[in-house]
Amino acid sequence: EQDQELLAFTKRVTALRSEHPVFRRRRFFEDGAGVVFYAPDGTELADNALDSGGVFAVAMFLDGQAIPYPDAQGSPVTDTSSFLLLVNGNWQQTQFALPQAPGAARVVELATETPDGSAPAGLLPLLRQGRSLLVLSSSLAG
Repeated sequence: EQDQELLAFTKRVTALRSEHPVFRRRRFFEDGAGVVFYAPDGTELADNALDSGGVFAVAMFLDGQAIPYPDAQGSPVTDTSSFLLLVNGNWQQTQFALPQAPGAARVVELATETPDGSAPAGLLPLLRQGRSLLVLSSSLAG
């Protein structure tokens, strides 16, 4: 059973990366790369806030429409979805508030709190277990 759960989790992660170019961009952390970091309370972090090494819980917004680097043929790269990753590196639970990032509707794509990566019960309030990751998506398609 554990092997099946691990296989399901791995398939979920692989599919996310395969289906969404926002996870395959060549550079993530350069200016203008469509990546914004938020504190667990939903406020945007200053550009140098992660440099101190004292931040253990963070939300990271990946804007699917703001991938600044073209593909190998020079064509623009866009994604039909944007993503919000809630990363809790603390050993304790952490309460997250959703930031005012574009795309209000959020769908759970991946949760490390369940063996197969599926949506855990009771997402709201966003109290995340210690040492966990939650990936939420919002569709940009019309």
